[in-house]
Amino acid sequence: MRVLLYVEGDTEEAALPDFFGRWLVGKGTGLEIKAVNFKGVGGYLREFSKRAKRDLRGTYTQGIIGLIDLFGSRLSFPTGSASEKYSWAKNELEQKVGDQRFRQHFAVHETEARLLSGENLFPQPIDARLPKTPPEGINFQHPPGMLLQNLYSTHLDRNYGKVIDGTELFQKLDPMSPTIAART
Repeated sequence: MRVLLYVEGDTEEAALPDFFGRWLVGKGTGLEIKAVNFKGVGGYLREFSKRAKRDLRGTYTQGIIGLIDLFGSRLSFPTGSASEKYSWAKNELEQKVGDQRFRQHFAVHETEARLLSGENLFPQPIDARLPKTPPEGINFQHPPGMLLQNLYSTHLDRNYGKVIDGTELFQKLDPMSPTIAART
C-alpha cells in the first residue's frame, strides 16, 4: 500500500518521501510514500483535484497528502492571521477533491521552515545565526528559504541550494525531533 505525497517542487520531491518514510518506519505502517511533483504551485493548483480523483480510484493508493507552501501559494485568502488563512485554504482544497482520503497541508512559509527546527543541522556559521524562534515566527517578507540564502551567501560565500542542500539537511533531520521552541 502507498500514500501519495503531492508536492509543488523539486526539493519536496527529493527530500520529503525519505523524511516521512523514516517517521512511518517507527510506526510500523508498512506504507510506501511516493512523491508526485506538480512543478510549481500553479501546476499543483490546476491539476491536484483531477489527479487525486483519478489516483484514489485504484486500490493501491491508501491516501494522498497534499503539501504546498502557504507563502507564495497565490490562493485568494480572506484577510486574517496565518492560522486563519491555513484553515481556509485547507478546507478549500480538500473540498475540491471531496474524498476523506485526501488531506491538504501547508508549510506555513516554505518547506525549509521545518529545517529551522532541527538541532545541529547546519554548518556552524549558519547554525549560530539562526533565529531562536519557532519556524512559524519567520515572517512572510523574509521566509526561511530567503533567510538561508542570505546566511549561506554571507557566511559561507556560496548560495543555498534548495534541492541539494535542502535534501542533505532533511536526511540529517530526525522526523521526531523537538521543535526549535525547545531549544530556547
